[in-house]
Amino acid sequence: AYVRTVFLLTSSLFRSTSILRTFTFTQFLVIISEEVPLSGLTIIFLDRPFSHSIDVAEDLLLDVSSPLLSNNVVCTDSTGSAYLVDLATEKKISDWKAHSLPYSDARCEVWTCASNGNLVCTGGEDATLKIWDVRDHSAIQQHSEFSAGVTFSGWEGDHVRLLTTGRYKLSVMILGFQTAGGVWHIENCERTYLVACMYGGWALFDKNLKLSLANKTAGEQLLYGVTMISDRSIVYTSFNDCKVTITTL
Repeated sequence: AYVRTVFLLTSSLFRSTSILRTFTFTQFLVIISEEVPLSGLTIIFLDRPFSHSIDVAEDLLLDVSSPLLSNNVVCTDSTGSAYLVDLATEKKISDWKAHSLPYSDARCEVWTCASNGNLVCTGGEDATLKIWDVRDHSAIQQHSEFSAGVTFSGWEGDHVRLLTTGRYKLSVMILGFQTAGGVWHIENCERTYLVACMYGGWALFDKNLKLSLANKTAGEQLLYGVTMISDRSIVYTSFNDCKVTITTL
């Protein structure tokens, strides 16, 4: 019933408009259509008869996504860019170059985006799916095993490490990914830095911050704490199995 109400609302307001995509959020509906200027978004508030447009880009917008209970949306356009927009302030927070063709480096269509908290995935004409941290626009993972353009991406239900994707070749693929989880502890030893990296296990860096040794397997149970007890031994704690482990280097 909720979706049907939204559909009737959009059809009554846009009888003469070819609607390309609609996206429902908690209190509003965001629309990309052919008659609304394609460089902007139209917001329709579901709890009152009001709509408003925000100018976002100079090029054609192709997709929009937002995490649940958030005022921020991510948009993508036809010339390789992604945008983070605050609907409450009606301002663009940031934008970055997301996709380009592999041989010419020419910007290309970013057909799809999907937001999940601070993580955003984008897929484009370059047959690549990328996962971004929107806080610093860094690409934390990239999947290039697609043989054709990526036309859809979406987080798989409540699984924050599963993505459903679609592409030109009429195929659907579910991808699993995992981030290291960040840096949770750094111990400044005499000649090295010992780092706890959650999913990424532990890592040793020399004083020039060059990786010298690492154990990602140690992060399978979530590694938050690590310390060096001798030149050849370290101790780390693992969250899920409640263990303290001693290991030699």
